[in-house]
Amino acid sequence: MANPKSPSWYTQGVAGPTFDQPGIGKVFYVDGSNGLDTNSGLKPDVPVLTITYAISLCTAGENDYIIVLGYPNPAPGTEVWPIAMTKSKVHLIGTMSQASPSPFLNAPADTNCVNVTASNCEIAGLEFSAGATGACIAISGLTWKTNIHDNWIGWQDAAQDGIRLSAGADDTPHTMIRNNWFGEKLTRDGVRVTFNSTRSVIKDNVFLGVASGAIGINIVNTMANSLILNNVFKVADAATGEAITFAATATDGTVVCDNRALQANVAMANVPYRDLGSNHFGLNYYGLLAIMPVTV
Repeated sequence: MANPKSPSWYTQGVAGPTFDQPGIGKVFYVDGSNGLDTNSGLKPDVPVLTITYAISLCTAGENDYIIVLGYPNPAPGTEVWPIAMTKSKVHLIGTMSQASPSPFLNAPADTNCVNVTASNCEIAGLEFSAGATGACIAISGLTWKTNIHDNWIGWQDAAQDGIRLSAGADDTPHTMIRNNWFGEKLTRDGVRVTFNSTRSVIKDNVFLGVASGAIGINIVNTMANSLILNNVFKVADAATGEAITFAATATDGTVVCDNRALQANVAMANVPYRDLGSNHFGLNYYGLLAIMPVTV
């Protein structure tokens, strides 16, 4: 009998596995203080300066990674804003630091911070702000399977929207927005869907301080066959629909369940969920009470 722990036992006599693996492409390192865009970026001790240049080094579809070691804003004029993620399967990953939760991408003018127009991209471990009319992360066009997780958005500085799924050539299907922290310095919406985003998921996020007049998750247009699950909202004044709002055009049956809206230690005067379209609400809470959304 063959050794039950040998490779041939597990692979039925084949010397090595033959199934397809997704693989990882090249890894590029960015240091916004100490890097140089004349470096290769292929090792942590020879990082490039800007994320824009690191993206230019990536190959679309190859699962290349950009590791941001530090980013207290490069010298003026070096980064291109908004940062354009135009290549598919690029992963933009920040590293934690002691003084701040993550490298801080702070767009210096009234613009978006990052524009995603390629499919299968990932953004994680970073902190963002943007301009007065900008979004920290804007996704547009026929852009599939963007994965945005474990970021701090609108935390230290302002932006109009945290994540904006914008009108484009078609829609932004299969977008995953999970485990992010949205700060109180966002002036309009934490997540704003302005164009069809089919089969998408918004789950396990914390909206820690939805500003007065702002909305945590604002579905302005259709979000067909999607899920909004287990998000927590700290609302400023408990305005109607302040946690989650669906506009009248949002009629394609998003499932909304296990979300919680909180306001200090008082009973809320208004329902923080509003559904002007036709969606599927399960058990959601405001304060300690389970509630259905208002429809006016």
